[in-house]
Amino acid sequence: MENTNQTKREAQAGTAFYAHHPEGTFTFEPRTWQVEPARNNWSNKVERTFITDMAGDLTEAFCIGDWHKNWSSVESPNIMLDKNKSYVFTFWLNGGENDRLDELCQFRIYLNDNSENPFIFRLNRDYIKPTKHHQGWYRYEIPFNTGSGIAHHNNINITLQFAAMDAHCAFLPDKAEFAALLDEEIPNPQLPQRHNIKFPGGYPRDSHWSHLVYGNTATPPPLHPFSQNEQNKLQQLITLGVDIESILEHMDSEDLINLLRTPNNLAQLTNLGIDIESIIEHIDSEDLTNLLREFLES
Repeated sequence: MENTNQTKREAQAGTAFYAHHPEGTFTFEPRTWQVEPARNNWSNKVERTFITDMAGDLTEAFCIGDWHKNWSSVESPNIMLDKNKSYVFTFWLNGGENDRLDELCQFRIYLNDNSENPFIFRLNRDYIKPTKHHQGWYRYEIPFNTGSGIAHHNNINITLQFAAMDAHCAFLPDKAEFAALLDEEIPNPQLPQRHNIKFPGGYPRDSHWSHLVYGNTATPPPLHPFSQNEQNKLQQLITLGVDIESILEHMDSEDLINLLRTPNNLAQLTNLGIDIESIIEHIDSEDLTNLLREFLES
């Protein structure tokens, strides 16, 4: 006997939509997905949109996430599957990584409304190997088994979810015509960010590492010397006994590089008694090499 009680997630959404899938493979269907009901607010960065896909067709997709700590998520309707059966869920992903190595990009499966203990699949940083890569898009196959579920029920009720934080992601359904696409080599894993459709060329041109992608055509990041007001505030913090050096040591390597890239900032920090050498010790060697190269070429 099937469970006819409304689950918590159904109650949040207001309506229930059941789509029964036979055992085997099924794919992401953006038309039936929605913003996670519990997070339907301004901080959930979600956009249902249309994208020209790898076959040249206009295809419905979801773009979620931003570069900030806004948890963004979309989820499927409730899907009814058979108990003790194996399934494979497929989709294509673009993006899902930043250059700070602190992003979140996940696919989640909730069984029978078990919102406290979902199956979590990390889609970033090579946790799961994609089955194909083409033009910056990664095809994933996620296998799972529904298990025994509730004893007196014949089916398993599941909800699927994509979630992201600190990274832009785009998701496309898997289409039959994509099977003929040639599998391309995965981009250089030393690059701190995947190809991302947010950028016209796939990667930002104004990051300190952009020369690895674009060579000398990369746009150098803007210089931001301390204003007089910022200098005064730094001096006030030092007067109050705040250890500025310990704060700087906890900054990201890229932020430190941008701080030191401006000669005026170096002089101002030195005048304030900041130990520049102790700051440099916390910068990645590659970033330091790039900084030295900029000074030599200037």
